[in-house]
Amino acid sequence: MKFSEVKKIIRPLILFSLIISIFWATAGLSLSGEEDYLKLMGVARLYNVLDAPDFILSDLEGDKWTLDDFKGKFVMLNFWATW
Repeated sequence: MKFSEVKKIIRPLILFSLIISIFWATAGLSLSGEEDYLKLMGVARLYNVLDAPDFILSDLEGDKWTLDDFKGKFVMLNFWATW
């Protein structure tokens, strides 16, 4: 791969990183008592945290798991279908 080809690939990544950095910097401003720029853009912050109800799911091996088995840990569930 030539340097000019690498340069074409890296340029959008740098721009994306810059945009994300600016977004996170403005998100932190509202925590210090400054104006909430995210609210002005229509982004809602979650202040009230709700616990999910306990339920039972099976993994690919057939083992049963409850949400309570992961208490105190970060859990991300991805529900998807193949229709």
